[in-house]
Amino acid sequence: MLKIMTRQRPGRRKARALATYLIDLSPDDMKRRLPEALRVYVDAMRYPRGTEEQRAALWLEHTRRAGWKSPGSRRPGRRRRPSQRHVHSLMTRLPTETPNAGVAQHLSRLAAFAVSADARPARLGFLGAALLTIGGLGAGSTRLHDPLLETLHLSWLRFGHGLVLSSILLWVGVATMLIAWLWLGRRVIDRTAGEYTMVATTGFWLAPLLLSVPLFSRDTYSYLAQGALLRDGFDPYVVGPVQNPNILLDNVSPIWTTTTAPYGPAFILVAKFVTMLVGDDVVAGTMLLRLCMLPGLVLLIWATQRVARHIGASPATALWVCVLNPLVIIHLMGGVHNEMLMVGLMMAGIALAFRQHPVWGVGLIAMAVAVKATAGLALPFVVWVWARQLRDRHDHPPVRAFALATAAPSRSWRRSSR
Repeated sequence: MLKIMTRQRPGRRKARALATYLIDLSPDDMKRRLPEALRVYVDAMRYPRGTEEQRAALWLEHTRRAGWKSPGSRRPGRRRRPSQRHVHSLMTRLPTETPNAGVAQHLSRLAAFAVSADARPARLGFLGAALLTIGGLGAGSTRLHDPLLETLHLSWLRFGHGLVLSSILLWVGVATMLIAWLWLGRRVIDRTAGEYTMVATTGFWLAPLLLSVPLFSRDTYSYLAQGALLRDGFDPYVVGPVQNPNILLDNVSPIWTTTTAPYGPAFILVAKFVTMLVGDDVVAGTMLLRLCMLPGLVLLIWATQRVARHIGASPATALWVCVLNPLVIIHLMGGVHNEMLMVGLMMAGIALAFRQHPVWGVGLIAMAVAVKATAGLALPFVVWVWARQLRDRHDHPPVRAFALATAAPSRSWRRSSR
């Protein structure tokens, strides 16, 4: 086992250091540190194949951060010979215990994270998101006639001094989230924040925004109006929302009232189903549309980690840049933009193409194009990756491999359309 670990090319120094550390651990020490070992293994299983070297690097990083000292280093005399039983107990016995962890165990881990020092940026970002949600009631993209605010006697937040107060809360929330993001970035650079911290922090920052009004954009109301067009028998690619007067039209920006739909048919169908479920209820439609964007965020998290590992980058850093970026959290999710769904599908397609599934990758990118056409910019790069895979797998010349990769999607499309 030690030979396997030390022969791995990347992270060889960490693997050797881990082997030295494990030599001095007694069975009692291993048992006492089992909870931390389980947590390390859960993180390690996020790697594609869960190789020994990757688990070794994670274990060493966690022990370094926790400040554990090897009990054998304090013993005088000669060190014991390497005990493969100790290595085996960590590397092979732990896998049989962690996959059976239930929802309660994951929730307890999340609760432990919430009160730990690692969650300080997450808690600060949660505060910023809460300020955004409160400030958005007056300074956000609210409805022109909002009976909800009137019922709660909060209409004063939209006018005069109330609007000033709402704007201050809104921009203080933005600044707070930016500070939290930069603080988290320092921890990522110092390697004191891993993938689990990134994913959990995403949940912390997103939770308050799920209840907010659309922020910095009125596109949500345009989505609902275009979905209502299709629901009521109009063609959104021929006429604009002005042809279907209703409550939804009152909240659409004037520039979009006479404009035909610039989005793909898949997203127009999503908007249609939302309006079929909630009717002309703007509040319920906005909330449901935001929930429809959540799969895009989940796909983005899943794909970002795998693409980062494929190119040899840090998954935690990639999550910090691509997922926790305020542009994603505040603008795409807070503003309820369909680009969130498009980017998630596109990134998932790229990740599948890297993992030797180019046909599925092209299919997901095609779905992203059906949400918004700009996702098609990723297709030439996927064809490039596919051509390289064909060249390496079948020893095709570059030109022939590129031709096969370009023609294969069209052949599969013709077969599926028969």
